[in-house]
Amino acid sequence: MEVFPKSSCQNVTVGPLSISMDISARELLIGGTLCYGVAFGAAIICQRFESKPARWVPMALLWVGFLVQFGGLFQRGEETHVFPLGNTFELLQMFAWGVVALSGFLRLTFSLRLPVSFIAALAALIGACSFANPNWDHAASTIYRGNPWVEFHVVMIILGYCFFAAQALNSVVFLLQDYSLKHRRFTGVFRLLPSLRQVDQVGVQLLAAGVCLLTLGMIVGVANFSVTAPSSSTVIKLLCAIVVWIGYGVVLFLRQKKSLRGPRFALASLLMFLIALITLWPANAARPSGLAETTPVSSTSTVAP
Repeated sequence: MEVFPKSSCQNVTVGPLSISMDISARELLIGGTLCYGVAFGAAIICQRFESKPARWVPMALLWVGFLVQFGGLFQRGEETHVFPLGNTFELLQMFAWGVVALSGFLRLTFSLRLPVSFIAALAALIGACSFANPNWDHAASTIYRGNPWVEFHVVMIILGYCFFAAQALNSVVFLLQDYSLKHRRFTGVFRLLPSLRQVDQVGVQLLAAGVCLLTLGMIVGVANFSVTAPSSSTVIKLLCAIVVWIGYGVVLFLRQKKSLRGPRFALASLLMFLIALITLWPANAARPSGLAETTPVSSTSTVAP
């Protein structure tokens, strides 16, 4: 198995200075994951000592990590000439990046301020898991080359899983807020939690958006598979997607019928996210083994004086 190249040299010219930078996409992704971890630690310290002046530090570190990780994903795409979803490492990194991006979207659109410690912890955990096995960062499979529909299918599935991850995080917030109200705990992280009504309403919207994206991804995937003869790996991945789609669809249907509300809805969302993560294992194991050789791209960027 060919492991992805670990270095990519860049020459950056700033005015009369020429600086040679040897920063690979993988190193940028490591830096982004470390920023998430530091943001989590800073958020815990701020919550522990209730330091109001330093509350901006965890958020700043979170978005620095977001930008650094984006730089790594962008550079990986430049090196492979394909969207960075070609192996397990790239999928997990894109998943972590999407969770942080979605948290920013929720903050700007719905004014839902999820605790930075929760977002950073989830992003750091997913990012760290991507480095667990060096063989996961192998050269991208040829299945993604020259087939934009396959890429679109995978992107929709990943986006759907990002919404499901955000809803899982939202469910944790709901359960913590419910606990704090029942036991009259209003200090520490509990005082940073949004209202139950807001969390519940946004949770339904997150779940609905995730189901819609997953549905769209499955439709595109099935349409593409109907043109090309499906392999056994394709059937396994499709079955895993159907299991997740049915499960979340049932949870959403029961919530709309008001048969599943409050803490039970939050627990059901967490259970389904766990099932969704479990189904990633057989789906990933069924990925095609044929690997395409990739050559790193050396990029030269010039900044005008």
